[in-house]
Amino acid sequence: QKPTKSMMAYAQLETSFGDPSSPKAEIGATSLAPEYLPVPLAKDFGLLSDKQRKLVIALCSSEGDRVNHLFDKWMKTDVPAERRRLIKQLEEIDACYPSGLIGYISKAKHLLEEDCGDKTNHTKGWKPVVPQGETFDVLSEDYMDVERLGMRELGSVGFVVAAGNEGEGMGISRSIELATGTTYLQLYIESILAIERKYGKGKKLPLCIMTSNATNTAITELLHDNDNFGMLHKQITIVNQGTGVPIFEKTENKLVLNPNDEFNIQTATHGQGDVHTLLRKHRVVEKWYNEGIEWLMFLEDANGLAFHNLALMLGMSVKHTLTMNMVAFPRKAKQATESIVKLIHEETKETRTISVDYEQFDPLLRAHGYTNGDEADETTGYSPFPGSTNHQFVFNLKRYLAIKGMVPEFVVKAKDGTSAHLECRMQDISSVLTGRDALKVGYTCVPTEHCFSPVDTTAEDGAKLQQSGMIPRCAASGEADQYAVHAKLMRSIGCEVEMGETDTFNGVSASPAPQIIIKPDTACFPGDYSTLFPHPERIKISSRSSLVVSGPGVVIESLNLDGALVIEGNEKVEEQVVKNLVVKNDGWTIVKDDDCVVEDIAMRGYHLEKKETKKVVFSETILDKVARLSKCG
Repeated sequence: QKPTKSMMAYAQLETSFGDPSSPKAEIGATSLAPEYLPVPLAKDFGLLSDKQRKLVIALCSSEGDRVNHLFDKWMKTDVPAERRRLIKQLEEIDACYPSGLIGYISKAKHLLEEDCGDKTNHTKGWKPVVPQGETFDVLSEDYMDVERLGMRELGSVGFVVAAGNEGEGMGISRSIELATGTTYLQLYIESILAIERKYGKGKKLPLCIMTSNATNTAITELLHDNDNFGMLHKQITIVNQGTGVPIFEKTENKLVLNPNDEFNIQTATHGQGDVHTLLRKHRVVEKWYNEGIEWLMFLEDANGLAFHNLALMLGMSVKHTLTMNMVAFPRKAKQATESIVKLIHEETKETRTISVDYEQFDPLLRAHGYTNGDEADETTGYSPFPGSTNHQFVFNLKRYLAIKGMVPEFVVKAKDGTSAHLECRMQDISSVLTGRDALKVGYTCVPTEHCFSPVDTTAEDGAKLQQSGMIPRCAASGEADQYAVHAKLMRSIGCEVEMGETDTFNGVSASPAPQIIIKPDTACFPGDYSTLFPHPERIKISSRSSLVVSGPGVVIESLNLDGALVIEGNEKVEEQVVKNLVVKNDGWTIVKDDDCVVEDIAMRGYHLEKKETKKVVFSETILDKVARLSKCG
């Protein structure tokens, strides 16, 4: 291979600085600076470390047209630290991207010039067909059979949460609901610990969290301040995707400086797909595999319904020997959500199963013989192509270790079209699978209200989404969905749970009542509810009520609730039965609040006023006998 100018520069530098007898550069020395370096940079060349010199030489020799302008303003300041700050940022970006900063620039240049980086363009030359998968009604006979099959696998799952990017969403460190104040991170860890306690057989189940510079501090402090919510420190791995990737000026493909800081490059998120690179880079999954972990569960950072169908997902993966299994939901034809589609290459006959953007999906179908595009199935009333939750799927760990190649990138253009950067998506790992693995990608479809309630946008944007027929994806809707899933599961087994009224908060319609929270250590999966409520016909909960149940082993045989009740179980207590309990009190009330500056309240547009609460606490020494009385106030 003929060496490039960049390669020769690296080699030359290795020879020069690798020789102990070579003279050390003095501050401000320019004698070692190649002549093609920008003059301002050459003057400060002696201030740089060997590693930084290698980087700037390689950049300026191979990509000078795109980076030399970064150093034009250096002479405006007499503070060397300011100038070195830019070099330090270049060094950090270079370390974060798999093929380095030069690799990123080269890839972006290709995608921008060829205009082939749009995330939907990868469907060209591929014929769409209905993917493989199954659709379930929650708690149906089929559902329960497959869930039981998956429960055998629960003790060998490792969990991966993508909580990076620019922290623009509500985030893993925010509260899901106001009834208990539980954060998403707390719920995830409580769910993992509940699974570990019941199915782990002594094995500790690991958790890896991908952060970014924007989210790392909040997440690590939340863990530290709460003692990891009961999880051992050694179970948690944190990998940081860093500062993001550079933004390009669209006309000349030059890196863009921050308009408010002449020594800082504008960056943008590279996307949640970075998690796959970081898992490989830090050898996280290799370690897990050697410890007996057989499955990976990938999660986004703020979906409070993520764990309800894990056992079902694992059961489907075992039943169909799937390499990758995506969570899906029934989708109306032409509904504005991404769709799961199986593609067959028209020439090579290769297959891949991916999520396709809704704006491209209908035209894709029409171009391949679907005369009416995306249309409903006459039997189900839904599109045969289910909706994609994007960031939620289960992967066979052994097959994950066999993956070659990077998650594909695509160009994200600024709204005004003047700049762009590259991104990658976590779910697009399916597109790099080959051979048998590519054929073994499927989906598990359950109703939306049981699997998908992401919170990653503001109330204002959520109202717009809701008006267009989409999930609002905001705090008020996420909280309402969290209460509703427990109420629906209780109704499914025969409990009488009244419906709450719908109201509008910050422009978003939601029904955050009754407030029902069943903690994961009490009931983690739908099949657990029959154990918690063995006589569902004896359970009655009014629309204005609030019920919070925590602790393993609690059994509620009969309950008439019109108010607020908190039940705290204790695994050290052998018998924890709530029987003949009648509660009527002032309870908790949702109060509209448009003026509060507290973030958790402001993002919802209401607060929860806790007027009166009945508590039943099971203790090792004293059992609250109120639980056995026929009446109480």
